[in-house]
Parts: sequence; structure tokens; C-alpha cells
Amino acid sequence: MSGKIDCPHSIQHCEACVDGVYNDYEGNRIKYLTTECRKKQVKAKMLSESGLIGKDIAETFRKAKIDSYNKGPYNYLQNKWNRAEWLYIWSRENGTGKSYTANAIANMLLDEGIRTLVKREVDMANEIQETFSDKSGECEYALMGKWKGVAALIIQDVGKYGCKSEWWPQRIYDIIDYRLINSKTTIFTSNYNIEDRDVIERRFGENHGGAIYSRLNGLCTTIEMDGEDRRIK
Repeated sequence: MSGKIDCPHSIQHCEACVDGVYNDYEGNRIKYLTTECRKKQVKAKMLSESGLIGKDIAETFRKAKIDSYNKGPYNYLQNKWNRAEWLYIWSRENGTGKSYTANAIANMLLDEGIRTLVKREVDMANEIQETFSDKSGECEYALMGKWKGVAALIIQDVGKYGCKSEWWPQRIYDIIDYRLINSKTTIFTSNYNIEDRDVIERRFGENHGGAIYSRLNGLCTTIEMDGEDRRIK
């Protein structure tokens, strides 16, 4: 068996590797250093559980088209942002790069080994609603536990679902409050101004809107994404 060398194989070969010992196609036993392999395995698993799909996976700061609108925010997020700091990324307009920015943050955190989950608010509400009638999938308790417990949670389009159902404001308040108490990184994107109390209260109702408004304003650094609609530019 040869001395240790970095493993040259793709991650697909890992099933044939036991503690760095790999049997090649000719029956030779080779000892590899597998530190980087293990990192790739962990990253691949975290990515598969992150909620990033399709083009989301390729949306990174490195590949972003930098302009006068996103240069400042992207410099801050890559070089100055404290990972414990909550973020509220917003614009009244569509297509200004809110989702791209959130996905780039998610990819950056995953590269750093931080377990990250990206969910649209409407999808979270729909998944909870499905548990009311369909008992074959994840139960509400499991879903809420996953969203509360993940190291970094990114909720896209906050306020878009809002109080369309009487029960959802209570659920999203519970998620936000748990993550506040347990100091878990939380990031939001939205079309609604976090500083407009009336808007936040209308979106989440009088019972929970004020509490959500207070927590978001007290915890979040606000990043406003200006510019033209990048999707139709």
C-alpha cells in the first residue's frame, strides 16, 4: 500500500473508500488523505438539504454582476458582516436582486460549513397547512423544529403570505422568537419596508404584527436593494 496522497477521485467514489483506503479497479490498495473528500461530502449533504435548487446553486457573490447598486451591499456582506447579525434585505420593486443576494449568502455560509436553509414564506405556510390533512409526511412539530433549529435560516418574501390564514402569524412569530432567544442567524427578504409599522401589522395582523415588527427592527441590519428590474433589463 502506497504512502498517503490527496485523493484524486470524485465524491462518487467515496462508497468504495474506508478510512482513506481505496481499492482501485486493478485491485491495488491505495491510502489517500481524505480530509478534503470529507469536506466535500459534508458540503454536498448540506447543499442537498439547504433548499437551494436549480440556478440557486450557481448564484454566488463571485459570479454576480457588480454595479453601482449592489457594490456596497456585496462588499459589506462578504467582508464586514458578522454571521450572528440578522439581515433584512428588501426593495419595494421586483427584480432588484433580493433573491440572488439571499442565495449568494446561503452559498457563502455553506462554503463556511454553516448548515443553512432557504425557504419562501409561502412555502413554509403551505407545508404547515398540508399537515392538517395529510399525516403521511413530516408533522407540523417536525417542520417547526427544523426551521427553528437550523444554524442559519433564510426566509424569502416575508409578508407575501402574511395573514392570509389566521394561524400563520402565530407560527412565524414562534419561529422568529425562538431564533432570537437562541441567537440563531436569521435573514429575510421582502418587498415591505421593515420600518413601516402599519404595513407590518397589516401583513401579520394585530395580534402578532406588532411583536414581529419590534423583533425585526430591533435585530436586523437593513439592506435596501435598489436598481432596475434585473430579470427584464
